[in-house]
Amino acid sequence: MLEAFDLRAMGHASAEYLHTIVEAMKLAYADRDSFYADPAFVKVPADGLLSKAYAKERAALINPSRASTAFVAGDPLRFDSYVKEWPYWKANVVDGVAEARATNDPALMASLGQDSAGVSKDTTHMAVIDKDGNIFDVTPSGGWIPGAVILGDTGIAMSVRGEQFWLDKTRANQIRPRARPRYTLTPSLVFKGDIPMMALGTPGGDNQDQTILQAFLSIVEFWDDWYPNLHAALERPRAQTLHFYGSFWPHTAGFNKLNVEAAVPDAVYNELRARGHDVSRIRTFGMSGCATVVMIDPATGNRFAGADPRRDCYAVAY
Repeated sequence: MLEAFDLRAMGHASAEYLHTIVEAMKLAYADRDSFYADPAFVKVPADGLLSKAYAKERAALINPSRASTAFVAGDPLRFDSYVKEWPYWKANVVDGVAEARATNDPALMASLGQDSAGVSKDTTHMAVIDKDGNIFDVTPSGGWIPGAVILGDTGIAMSVRGEQFWLDKTRANQIRPRARPRYTLTPSLVFKGDIPMMALGTPGGDNQDQTILQAFLSIVEFWDDWYPNLHAALERPRAQTLHFYGSFWPHTAGFNKLNVEAAVPDAVYNELRARGHDVSRIRTFGMSGCATVVMIDPATGNRFAGADPRRDCYAVAY
């Protein structure tokens, strides 16, 4: 979707830039919550969801001057060669009023293993480049609930991500025997052509996609602004939309709610509010995602590692 916009020309963390990526994320989350499920049990319209034509159609829904309060999935089946029917719930328009508690509610966040200051008790992430230039990326998670079962003598905790299922037979991501839940873990590899260039990922539940997107854009779209100090790209301010159904039980939503870090200027904050976002400030480096990145510069072959200051996180070379 974002290929339809000149993000570089907008300027990083400008009101136009933040508005555009937030509105794109709203559309993406509506599709995620409607269509993602275990493909062993559900015919997921993956080709349609990944279609450039479908992305262009969705991008055209973004109003450049007004925040959407709607939560509406698209119709990727029209762009899919294999999936022609969708028997499950699909996101409908909502009026922008948060259901029950927003996902940044302190009591709810504490119940999910994270306090309102973003202190992690859960996932980690590792990205590695070896001496031969192989790139590895992993986001271990799932054993943070006290008393989780350890698998033999492996030290690996049995996943507790069953809470990401829905107890609702109308949902694609419903609980089923032997099915895997649609989860939030998003370790990512970036290629330039056929050449592996970068690995990045983060803890942070539903913030993972947002963190990775914003870190990726800071690095790739604004390359000349940080090179060669990769940390500088990761320290740039971020926004956090709550416009989705939370992946974890009880799947609460914060429609049209938006957090921006304190480093975002007042003028940008005020403009976002004027465009209709229900926006709040969070502390500097307050977004709970924490990107760790390793990268091989495709032009020089130089290697970089970057560690996000938003959690305990380190870049190491040896």
